[in-house]
Amino acid sequence: METINTPPSGILFFYRLDGLGGAERLDEQTLTRLDAGAAPVWLHCDYTSPGLANWVANYFGLPPLAIQALFAEDTRPRTIVINDGVLATLRGVNKNPGAAPEELISLRIWADKRCVITARRYRFRSTEEVKEQLLQGTGPRTVAELLVELCGRLTGYLNQGIDDFEEQADLLEEQPMEEENRALREGLSELRRQIAHIRRYVSPQRDALAQLAMCNLPFLDDQSRAKFTEINNHLQRHVEDLDILRERVTIVQEELQGQLAEQMNIRMYVLNLVAAIFLPLSFLTGLFGINVGGIPGSNSPVAFFLFCGTLLVIAVLLILLFRRRRWF
Repeated sequence: METINTPPSGILFFYRLDGLGGAERLDEQTLTRLDAGAAPVWLHCDYTSPGLANWVANYFGLPPLAIQALFAEDTRPRTIVINDGVLATLRGVNKNPGAAPEELISLRIWADKRCVITARRYRFRSTEEVKEQLLQGTGPRTVAELLVELCGRLTGYLNQGIDDFEEQADLLEEQPMEEENRALREGLSELRRQIAHIRRYVSPQRDALAQLAMCNLPFLDDQSRAKFTEINNHLQRHVEDLDILRERVTIVQEELQGQLAEQMNIRMYVLNLVAAIFLPLSFLTGLFGINVGGIPGSNSPVAFFLFCGTLLVIAVLLILLFRRRRWF
């Protein structure tokens, strides 16, 4: 197929698989044609590059729905079979410097018997590792193997991210549950937020890989579909691990909240007991402290001491009463 437009700058690399585990880099001259009977090619591009969508549509002759999904602003994990090709939008861990541990970035993949097109915005370590394999002659030999390798590496990095979350949960569980341990409360809340964020994409990605394993396309053989099923099983385990992690964090949060509530109840209980003891004493001191005539003992030099003794006796009697009722 002849291309009308000059290749845009959004093409990151373009290789033709040699069928032996290696690849030949396609330069600007060889980009002017796509031979139908030649070995399949792999195009990796930045979907944010202006004009790239039109160039890919003209060069590969992809259906409009595939172009729209490859270059959409935002996507969720899914798999769609379109004619004789398949479109998979997946998510992978962002290993770029400064990225949040729960951040998952989008990789869009189109595959048919002629080509594999991968589109991304941020750098993916998975695609770079597969590229290095091809340059060393130990990479995938077919379109199906390339798809399996990409999906497997994406899932592998997800496993590393979940392992990091498990280590964080272990460290948080070992911290003392104290009221002043603000770092523990903040760490639990942050970890729970991260788990919820990553599970939002891992769960539909499991369904997307399951659909990919069931695709009945000519370039996907039984062995490749079996490998997709195995990758999906690993992803299912990751979903279960995230659910267990979420439950662990929830249990620790509930224990911490229960302990804090118990401490607060004890303090309120003590304050109520003190208030109960001093309530009648405050009433008597207020009654005898009014500035009017006729207060008993106002002219007696020992009245003050007798009154204080009476207050002390009342306090002791109240304490004995509370002890007998087992209020403390």
